[in-house]
Amino acid sequence: MTNSDKAISGPIDLKLAVGRLKPSATVVKYEASVDDRENIANLIELENVKRFSAAVEASRWRKDGAQLALSISVDITQSCVATGDPVEEVVEAESELKFLPADGRHKSSGSAKDYDHLPNFDVSMTGEIDADDPPEEFFGDSIDLGAVLLELFSISIDPFPRSPDAPEDAIARELTTPEEEDASPFAALKALKSSADE
Repeated sequence: MTNSDKAISGPIDLKLAVGRLKPSATVVKYEASVDDRENIANLIELENVKRFSAAVEASRWRKDGAQLALSISVDITQSCVATGDPVEEVVEAESELKFLPADGRHKSSGSAKDYDHLPNFDVSMTGEIDADDPPEEFFGDSIDLGAVLLELFSISIDPFPRSPDAPEDAIARELTTPEEEDASPFAALKALKSSADE
């Protein structure tokens, strides 16, 4: 996830002023309005967004960053991939993210190596960056929470919604790409049979 201009943004106008955060968590709650739900549905190409609720616990991380614990609960309607019938889905997801300013001010912090000789040392005391899980970056003085929530939502939706009444063979046809079909063992057998017939 990113907080750059490449992230999904628009329908949820929700910003988090990082400079006002404290070490203790601040809770931000969001309930989408009718207009917001309609705009979210149009953006992500859903039939309907009936409810969109979110909660964010935000606290100061390092000197000028933030750490977020996000949770969303959303009721949506999608179209079945095989029949086009409406499919109801409840999307619930959680995520934890850390953010630092994009201007690189955080790069001057000391390494955990400078403190690991101390008997009660804990790497979390330094806020050292984990190379395997680097923080996101934000621009300016605030994090675009709307974009972050929308991205979490978009990657949590079932990409292949299926109606209970959809025939299995119809679903299989919809979920099989031409490349997958060519690479399947049945395609190989079909090719062999064609060669033999020639």
